[in-house]
Amino acid sequence: MKDTGLKAVGFDVDGTLIINIGYCWETFHDRFGVSQKIRKRLKGRYLDGQITYKQWGSKEIAIWRELGVKRDDFIAVIKSLRLVDGAIETLNVLRQTGLYLFILSGTVSIILEEVFPTHASLFDRVAVSHILFDDAGRPVDFDPGHPLRMERENKAAELESLCQETGFAPEQVAFVGDNDNDVGVLRASGLGIAFCPRSKNAACAADAVVEIPDLKYVLPHILKRVARQ
Repeated sequence: MKDTGLKAVGFDVDGTLIINIGYCWETFHDRFGVSQKIRKRLKGRYLDGQITYKQWGSKEIAIWRELGVKRDDFIAVIKSLRLVDGAIETLNVLRQTGLYLFILSGTVSIILEEVFPTHASLFDRVAVSHILFDDAGRPVDFDPGHPLRMERENKAAELESLCQETGFAPEQVAFVGDNDNDVGVLRASGLGIAFCPRSKNAACAADAVVEIPDLKYVLPHILKRVARQ
């Protein structure tokens, strides 16, 4: 266990702050009827370095547009999602402790806007992506937002960039996540917490595992480390 006082805490969104969802992109694809073959081909091209993260997202959004999907269809999917139990209470406690709070997630902003509209008042940095819509509600483009390295699939690299910007050492940062794409950042952070993990890899990479689906159960792990400062 790394033994350094914590200064910041980061959170994943899909499956962590917001439940009833694995990866939002997969959830949208499932609902809108995009074939597994097309999904795998685009992801493979990204992983092979043939297209950028922005190009990957833009191509997937173009598929939804061709299918006639509109903003209201996204909202209908999002209505089945909800904020995890204990989220507001936990985040308020962490803010009162003086910790820097951030979101680092492959989710898209429309989900946070609909499910967690007060999130901007609780977090110092929100690194998510955006689906852009035209006046008719059709998805027209993908904006990675302000990802720290424009690579939402490489959260460990983004943690490194965040630390360079804020002056925190990785050992001073805790991260709470649940799935395979959180493995790198769980390992790289000073305190990795796998929250109701959907991935054995995430559980193995973490310093602590919380199986109870209530975010307040991460507090003892974090506050214990803050008290060491």
